[in-house]
Amino acid sequence: MVTINDIARESGVSPATVSRYLSKGHRGVVATKRGREIYKTALRLGYKNMESLPSPKKILVVHKDKHFHEKVDNAYYFSIRNGIEEEAALNDDRLSYISLSLLNKEVYDVDGAILIGNHKKNDVERILSFIKTDNVAFVGKLGFPPNAHDTVTYDVETCVMLCLDALRIKGNMSVLFVDGRDTADIPFMYHKITSVIGYIRQYPEMKFKGNIECDGFGSNAGYNAMNDYLASGGEIPDAIFTGTDPLAIGIRKALEKKGLHNGKDYSLVSINGDDAVKWLEPSIVSVCFDSKEMGVESIRLLHERMKNPLRKHRCVYFAPYLTDGGSIIDRNQ
Repeated sequence: MVTINDIARESGVSPATVSRYLSKGHRGVVATKRGREIYKTALRLGYKNMESLPSPKKILVVHKDKHFHEKVDNAYYFSIRNGIEEEAALNDDRLSYISLSLLNKEVYDVDGAILIGNHKKNDVERILSFIKTDNVAFVGKLGFPPNAHDTVTYDVETCVMLCLDALRIKGNMSVLFVDGRDTADIPFMYHKITSVIGYIRQYPEMKFKGNIECDGFGSNAGYNAMNDYLASGGEIPDAIFTGTDPLAIGIRKALEKKGLHNGKDYSLVSINGDDAVKWLEPSIVSVCFDSKEMGVESIRLLHERMKNPLRKHRCVYFAPYLTDGGSIIDRNQ
C-alpha cells in the first residue's frame, strides 16, 4: 500500500509537504508546479482515491482585431484573457489566438473554442463555420444563438440599476447617459439604454437629460463626444453615467479642460470596474462584474462540455457590485 512517505521519497520533499499539497484537493494541488509534480508522482505510485489529471486541450480564442491593442481602452478584454490564461494553465491547455479578420479558413485541430466580444450574427455564423468543433463558449453580452452554446455574460440591467441607485440615493436627480454605438446584433433588451429608460420610468423624480452615442467605447471616443456636446451648447446635469470606464476617463478629461471637476461640479459613474479608474483622483465609482472570472468560467465550461457533450447549455452570470470611489457628489448634505 502506497503511503505519504513513499510519495515524499519519490518527490524529494518532506512527508509534511506531500500531506499539505494533497489535502488541498485536485484544483489546489495542480495550481503550482511543485503541486503538479507531487500529484503526478502520487498517481504513478497508485496512491488511494486519486483523480486523474485533466488531459491538456487545444483551445482557440477568437477575438476582434482591436481587442488587445490598447490596455486602457480594452482592460475588459485583457481581464477576460487573463482569466482564460490562468485557468488554462492549471490544465496545461494550449491556447492560440486569432483575430476575426484573420479567420479565413477552416480550423480542425482544436478541442474547443472561445469567442470573445459582441459580434454581428453573420460574423458569428462565419466563425462557427470555420471552427470544426462543437465545444464553443461565448464571452460577452450575448451568444448567437443563445440556446445552442455555453455563454458567460453579465447582467446589464443590474449593472445599470446599481449605477443609477448610487446617483439617486445621493440626490443626483438629473442624468446624462453616454455609451458607444452598438454595431453587433444585440437584442434591444440587452442595450444599456433600454435599462436606463426603464429605470427613469420607475423613478420619475429623476430627469433624463439625453443619450449621447459615441463612435466607439474607448477614452478618445468619450473625449470627442463630450467636446462635441459642449460645443453644441449641451449642459452638464447633476450626473453623467457612462457605459464603459474608458468613456468615463475621456469625458472627465474633456470636462477638466473646460474647468469642470468631477466630484465637485458633477457626479460620474460607469460600468466595467477597470483598474484604471481606481487610480484617478477622485476614483470613479464603477460597476464591476468580474471580467477575469468570466474568462476563468469560459475554460471551465469548455472542459465540462468536453467531458459531457450532451449536457444542457449554460448561461453564466456573475453578480455585479459597485467599487468604492469619490466621483459621486452627495447632494443631500
